[in-house]
Amino acid sequence: MEIKNVIVLVCFGALLSLSCNGQKQSTNISTDSSNCFDKKLPEYQISSCISNLLESVVKSNSQFYDQKKYFYSLTLKKGDNQKYLNITPEEWHSATNMDYTGILKVRGVTFLCRGDFDKDSLFKKESSTFVRVKLKQSKDSADMLPFFTEPSLDGVFSDCKGLPIYVEVYTKGKILGFEKKLHHMNE
Repeated sequence: MEIKNVIVLVCFGALLSLSCNGQKQSTNISTDSSNCFDKKLPEYQISSCISNLLESVVKSNSQFYDQKKYFYSLTLKKGDNQKYLNITPEEWHSATNMDYTGILKVRGVTFLCRGDFDKDSLFKKESSTFVRVKLKQSKDSADMLPFFTEPSLDGVFSDCKGLPIYVEVYTKGKILGFEKKLHHMNE
């Protein structure tokens, strides 16, 4: 009888260590574990000048990325002469990054945001909307793309006011309708 109890306790402990849900939560933010992410993120709206791009990413990849299993990681960085926008699909249970600070919903699909987006005119925070997000971190290093991965879309996007935006989208599906809207740096 004691051996069965020990086995049950060991199995239960292992399940808790594999799940982000087994952690004691505060009402608003974060777990104690470095490989789990459980936060309420503020929801943002995207500027109309770039909304078509995000909608095309979702539409062109709906057959490849089930929204229950995947989200899109959206990273925005501001340089001296342009902005850099990177979009990559990630699995909820094997996320590469954990430093997300905002969320967008496009056609019902989740984009988790990181980088300089919160001070950018392309994004507007919804005043009272927060969405709870749970992620489990991948064992792979953060911000590492395989060397053999080619972007499905890349180039400079100039449809928005302000600095041009260098866009890289790493998805299985080709982003339809934007090949001719982007130009490459050496053109």
